[in-house]
Amino acid sequence: GAVDGGIPRNLKDVKPRANCALEALATALRSAKSFRRAFDSAEATNDAPKALRRALDALPPLGPSAELRRTTKKRQYDQSIDDLRAALAEREGGDPDIRQELATGGAHLDVAEVLGELVEALTSDASTKNAASTLTSVGRITQAPCAKCGKSNSDAVDEQVLEYARSAPATKLKQERVKYKTRAHLAPVYLLAHAHTAKSCDACHAPKACEVTQTLSRCASTLILGITWTGIDRSRGDVLSVMDLALMGGVREAAKCFDDKAKKAGRRDLVALIMFRGNHYTSFVRKGKDWNKGWEWHDRGSVVQLGGWEEVKQRAEPS
Repeated sequence: GAVDGGIPRNLKDVKPRANCALEALATALRSAKSFRRAFDSAEATNDAPKALRRALDALPPLGPSAELRRTTKKRQYDQSIDDLRAALAEREGGDPDIRQELATGGAHLDVAEVLGELVEALTSDASTKNAASTLTSVGRITQAPCAKCGKSNSDAVDEQVLEYARSAPATKLKQERVKYKTRAHLAPVYLLAHAHTAKSCDACHAPKACEVTQTLSRCASTLILGITWTGIDRSRGDVLSVMDLALMGGVREAAKCFDDKAKKAGRRDLVALIMFRGNHYTSFVRKGKDWNKGWEWHDRGSVVQLGGWEEVKQRAEPS
């Protein structure tokens, strides 16, 4: 069929719809304390935040007996997730291609694309704007004048940047893990992945004389980091190595993912992991402070209780 911007046109609305990305996001956000404090204290007025609240309310509390059986709660959860998908598709603004895909099921969307639409929907509702800000890092990209002649390029940038999910290549994360072992951590890899190359000067033609920098003014308190895999030859060992780095190394100084000169924004620990597994999105959610004493696996609307980190790794597989 015809394709427009990577998304097939004229897709038919079919059931069951592919809501796995929204389900994974909902279960992960449930465990994000700073987001929940802001979101739970707000009185949502728009359809998308209302649907997200119904989904979060339908999920059982984290604990050893948490289950989501095919009961009234399960039906409520499924319906609220589908209502959220429909609300994101119907709202004004946002990316029209993503909204079109959401309207026809959302099966071809990356979880980061869905996250972007969700955060923008929360931002557009005045009552949930603070909740959206917990997921948003704010910075600025600036191109300096030429270091030699002092003139600025005509296309020099000086603009605000909003980020909901900063990404880094899995190969670089794996190299960090191999090189530094237990001393490895995430921030340097994410910082380097978004480093900007200096530009040549249009006036005096001096190469790389116009420095391009990104400064950070606010780091998300609920920090979402993406991992980019390329090709289909990644091994199970590669996946597990990167998972260990995310848990053990963590983000010792969150601001350093964006700006190595930024003021301290504190440590961020892994509380949830969203993975593309078995051709759909699934999530692993940490139940308490001790990373080795309890996780939940949310998959296709079911909840499986897991023990420590090794059990989480046993369920992970390349897809």
